[in-house]
This record gives sequence, structure tokens and C-alpha cells, in this order.
Amino acid sequence: MSGTVRGWSAAAWLVPVVGPVLALLAGGHSLSRHHALQSLVVSAAAVGVFLAWAAVAWMLTWLPIVGATLGAMLFAAVPLVLAATLVAHISGLVYAWQGRFTLVPLYGGLLRAVLGSAD
Repeated sequence: MSGTVRGWSAAAWLVPVVGPVLALLAGGHSLSRHHALQSLVVSAAAVGVFLAWAAVAWMLTWLPIVGATLGAMLFAAVPLVLAATLVAHISGLVYAWQGRFTLVPLYGGLLRAVLGSAD
């Protein structure tokens, strides 16, 4: 595996959203594509969970008395997902630099479910 391919694969993890797009456009190798797609899914999940929490918490605030409290309690899930995202980013970066096609924890299965394959 050449250093350039591993470099593009690692770049997909170092710069969220922009890195995967550049890796998809310039990489042209299955390893770059694999890690770029995983990086996009991990980044989308991190943003998506925060937006989902904001929407649900906003709706809960319309419940009298307990709504705002439930919304604040629901926020406890956001740091857990962000911690999982950090672990996925670090492991994805390590796997990309090593030239491995390994799925990242938690989000690799999500990618396989959404796209049907992870490579």
C-alpha cells in the first residue's frame, strides 16, 4: 500500500467533511473510499444526534412542568455519542494509516446497514 493512498485515507479522518470529499475525489483507491465513507457517516452521526436532541428537547418544552427537565435529561446522551465519535475517529485514523479495511466501532455497522457494504 503506497503512502499516498494511506495519506488520503488518513486525511479523510483528520478534516471532517472536507477530508472525505477530497479523499473520494483524489484518492481513487478502495482504501481511500472505504475510510472516506466511514468518516462521513461518523461526522453525520455526530451532527445528527445533536440536531435530533435539539428537536426533541424543543418539542418536550411544550409539555407543562416536566418538559424542560426531560429535555435537559435527554442531553446526557449527547456526550456519550460524542465520546463514541471520538473513539471512532481515532480508531479510523489508526486503521487508515495502517492501510487496514477494518470497520470503525459502532458506526461501521451503521454504514453497512445504510449502504449495504462498507467498501
